[in-house]
Amino acid sequence: MNQATLVVHPSTKAQVEISLQGAWQLGSNLPSSESIRQQLARQQFRTIKLLPSDDFQWDSRLLAFLLSLQEFCQQHQSKLDINALPKEVQ
Repeated sequence: MNQATLVVHPSTKAQVEISLQGAWQLGSNLPSSESIRQQLARQQFRTIKLLPSDDFQWDSRLLAFLLSLQEFCQQHQSKLDINALPKEVQ
């Protein structure tokens, strides 16, 4: 099982892209919500776009992460774009 990681790509003024990599599943160590929030707080954006990598795997732990990220977006008057994620998540 590959370690769950994410990469925050430099933003334009409109969008930050986050690549989700590895296993976002029970039994995996996920990146902490606080570290993600700190990375994003240094960015200026209106949209966070999530992009799965080729080795991306998920279960309900991803949904908990998405809820936390959605809350962050609401606090910062921004949008969370999950259109590239599997249909079951959308």
